[in-house]
Amino acid sequence: MHKRCSECRCSFSPSPRARLTQRVCGAECRAVRDRKLARARRRSDIEGYRDDERVRQEASRGRRVKAQAGEVGAVCHAPASAPKSAELPEEILRFVDRAVEASRATLLRGLSRSWPRLRENVATAGEVSRTSFGVQAPDLTARSDADRGMRHA
Repeated sequence: MHKRCSECRCSFSPSPRARLTQRVCGAECRAVRDRKLARARRRSDIEGYRDDERVRQEASRGRRVKAQAGEVGAVCHAPASAPKSAELPEEILRFVDRAVEASRATLLRGLSRSWPRLRENVATAGEVSRTSFGVQAPDLTARSDADRGMRHA
């Protein structure tokens, strides 16, 4: 069974549960239809709409005044929680004290438990030596220029 959308006029197959009542093809057309129906409803009962809108505006203004005055319960969100960074130095000191007393393996195991995202950087890093950096040649040109200025001809 195919129907025609009441808004965009394209053909669509309605949901099996709403075969008799579905009028639109999707969410965009649903929003257009809802706005159109709301406008028609307000037009048919202008006085009732104006009364409802007046009450809604008064409530909104009252909430804004309370929020600006800083009254308790005026804000709809809870205040921000305190940052936990103040606890971090003590935690690091405790961790280092334990690590000094422990072996290297215990240190790496503790690091991977306490800070899992550091595991890749600390726990799995290979040994670092001079050979891992490759051959490094000194820059002799900069040194010879500096010495040249001090010589006399």
